[in-house]
Amino acid sequence: MIATDPYARKLYQQYQPTVMTSFPQLTKQDIDAIYDFVENEMKQNPDSMIQKLFPPATGALDDTSHIKEPCGVDTFYIPKRYNNIEIIDTTPVPINNSNNEINQRDATQLGEAVSSEGLRNGFTDPNFTEGVYDFEVQTLGWYNIDQYIKGYEGTNYVTLNAELTGDPSASMNLYLFCPKRKMLSVGVDYRKNKFIFDKVEGKIPLYLGDDAVLLAFGSNHDKMFYGIVSFKVKQEQNISISIKETTEEQLKQMILDNNIEGIKIDPYKKEFEIKKRQCDDEHFAADSTKPEKVASK
Repeated sequence: MIATDPYARKLYQQYQPTVMTSFPQLTKQDIDAIYDFVENEMKQNPDSMIQKLFPPATGALDDTSHIKEPCGVDTFYIPKRYNNIEIIDTTPVPINNSNNEINQRDATQLGEAVSSEGLRNGFTDPNFTEGVYDFEVQTLGWYNIDQYIKGYEGTNYVTLNAELTGDPSASMNLYLFCPKRKMLSVGVDYRKNKFIFDKVEGKIPLYLGDDAVLLAFGSNHDKMFYGIVSFKVKQEQNISISIKETTEEQLKQMILDNNIEGIKIDPYKKEFEIKKRQCDDEHFAADSTKPEKVASK
């Protein structure tokens, strides 16, 4: 999965897991059935677990007049279900659980580029953010320059780093597109808003002199942001990308303006869940002004 799924690879590099229990062999129908059961139970008995753990008080404890009103509310963004994600087996290279495995691989251990050619038939890549919007990138006819896979004949292993500037709190994703070759790759956010393309020993196989595009997109609260830079591939590059607020229409227009044919980016608005927040007496002890309403957004 790490070799073919950008989101799984990002989590792997961020947390460096060593042991993970295997998932049960569940079909999509099984997972949907479990989800529907849990969702139905939550709607019918939202407080049943709390009542079991903390039964209602009796007698003098029934008096709740001493309990203070909540200081405000917190807003949570709940992702919607993704039903159209395609999972494609591209015969990934087995990955050792060593924490240094990613940096230890060399060109003699890589899979052939042809092993990922099946992705040209189209795949859907989910991109999650901490804001209101998640994104799906749908491709058709594009080759994914993935980790542990050899580059095409004539490519060079180049160093490509990118830094996003602008709104530092936006949760962003970064894609590399080479329109002439119909090749793409996903950047790894190794430090807040600093991305690398670490496919083979910290480098990525590209054609020198090719026209390329870096496209960043993401969400912060209820706003969408993007940044885009066109450049020619060199042996070593550090590229700065300015992030600006955008709309769904403007984001899609950027795709057309930069000749990124066969790529579709769809933002999906998450559902909201609002919960009351209790006052923290210690937190406000030294502050004479308490907010009447405080929202996380």
